[in-house]
Amino acid sequence: RETSWFWYPKASLAWEFSRYLGFVDFGKLRAAYGQAGVHPPIYSNIHGYVAAPYMGVDRAMVGPRLGNQLIVPERTIEWEAGVDLALLGDRLNLGLTYYRQKTEDAIVEIEGVMANGASWRNWGWEATLDLLAARSRAFTWRLNAQWARNRSMVDTLLGQETVALHTFGGYGTGVVKGHAFPVLLGGDFVRFGRGTRVGDVYIDSAYSGWHPGDLYVCAPPDPGCNIGGIPSPGFPLFDAQRRVIGDPNPDWLGSLRTTFTFFDKVRLSALIDVKHGGAPVWGRAPAPKSR
Repeated sequence: RETSWFWYPKASLAWEFSRYLGFVDFGKLRAAYGQAGVHPPIYSNIHGYVAAPYMGVDRAMVGPRLGNQLIVPERTIEWEAGVDLALLGDRLNLGLTYYRQKTEDAIVEIEGVMANGASWRNWGWEATLDLLAARSRAFTWRLNAQWARNRSMVDTLLGQETVALHTFGGYGTGVVKGHAFPVLLGGDFVRFGRGTRVGDVYIDSAYSGWHPGDLYVCAPPDPGCNIGGIPSPGFPLFDAQRRVIGDPNPDWLGSLRTTFTFFDKVRLSALIDVKHGGAPVWGRAPAPKSR
């Protein structure tokens, strides 16, 4: 598009309410709104040439990526609201923030073309704590804690259901409509609750008593019960379609830092950092029961 500039407005406001509460050293309510952009990769709007030297001769060949003259920067719209408090003579400081983000015109690569078309949302909470636990002329002890939780959802994906980002050995990460961003993709066994057809039979409607995610175990005369030409009833079937096999996004993040300062000259600190939840990568997890 013939556009040489893009507008990303921002605004914020705050109200200091501590002047009305005598037991609060400092208190502030705040809110903010803003937009940010991510520029498309360089030369993504043209179909150019790439260097291809051969036997010491400088040559060029048509690049593998098609140009898209309609591509524009992706845009992220965010608003947040929170509160900041200082108590106990400024010895205790607390902060709490809630935020929501929406990314529009996200840039993804589909069949060698960089294009806009994906959109996803993020929302979550952030909390902070700063405590002056002890203080004297020779010694100071301070504690800092942080906690955060983020959730995400892919809403649109340029008419696709799945876009792979990075793959290795048939497994990797990708973006899937209706799931968090990103997810783990890979091979899986046939399971109930996916609308899978085995031969001419839709297993979800042909069987009862299953729960979504339960393994399907083949039984003659179901097709696919032969492994290497050997009848193998009682074994699960491999799903030919690549599936979402895990969500690597953590349930929450947290950290705790303790700091000791001696005579305002020597500082000793330790940090505990926690990432809780999320599917294991190159690890082991308990398998769901089969039916």
